Amino acid sequence: MSKLKLRKPFASPASKIYVFNFLDESESGVVRRLQEDMVIAANYSSAKGRSPSEIIETFVINNIEQCYDAFLKVIIDAEMGQLPLIHLLGHGSKDKGLKCTDGSFVPWLKLIDLFEKVIYTARGQLTVIAAACHSFELTRHLEQYSKTPYAFYYGYDRAISLGEMEQDLSALYRNFIVNKADISGSTLAIKVHSEYDNLEAVRGALLVLTNPEQARKEGLSKSALRKKLDLDLPASEARKRFNQIVQSKDFVIRLINDLFHLTERRQFILEDVINYCDSMEFDQESNENSAR
Repeated sequence: MSKLKLRKPFASPASKIYVFNFLDESESGVVRRLQEDMVIAANYSSAKGRSPSEIIETFVINNIEQCYDAFLKVIIDAEMGQLPLIHLLGHGSKDKGLKCTDGSFVPWLKLIDLFEKVIYTARGQLTVIAAACHSFELTRHLEQYSKTPYAFYYGYDRAISLGEMEQDLSALYRNFIVNKADISGSTLAIKVHSEYDNLEAVRGALLVLTNPEQARKEGLSKSALRKKLDLDLPASEARKRFNQIVQSKDFVIRLINDLFHLTERRQFILEDVINYCDSMEFDQESNENSAR
């Protein structure tokens, strides 16, 4: 049986890094020290010959309004063609969100809404590095198997000191983002969530298509999948239409289009999955010919 091979990046293309500094002045040295690492990470052709001030823009966030204003600036820049990497640096609360220096909080749900506005304007290209305690909590507020409000989101699922965070982020920028490498299995404390987490749904659809028996063993029956597919049709007709769809590549392609942003990443996934389906059909035909 052929194995599905996917081309998978670990950050989206970026032409500018936007630092949202939620730290007070006594803690802000970490922002200045990380700038060199950020410039190295912005090792794109568009960044060559440009000064750090052109590559990085820093917003000092004292209150919620300043946070909203900074996001508006990112959106305006994205309308002009910039591809953003957003770096949030501050203190997080699992229940309340990201803390401003005036004591107010930007809730995780509000940040999701702001990210959605940015990624829509940036044509599906947005990497977020949320350097704050419990920042990975944001991912738990997302609807399962839906388009993510970012392409890639790096965050922490626990409390972390500024010193440990600084070492972690330096390694992330220099060793992983620059080299387009996977942090899985690394010693970094930071975790990543991305639109590629939706591949589990694609895998289920592929399994139903290419190996129905194994799909049933894993609880991935046609009826279970049909309940997740919103067809505005009478139940009997929906069942018939669904059975027609699920027995072709159309269902898998529909899932990919629904779950991934319209970028080169999605095109690569479509190409890789279609090649995989074609190879499975070839293997099946070969087996049938051999049995004759």
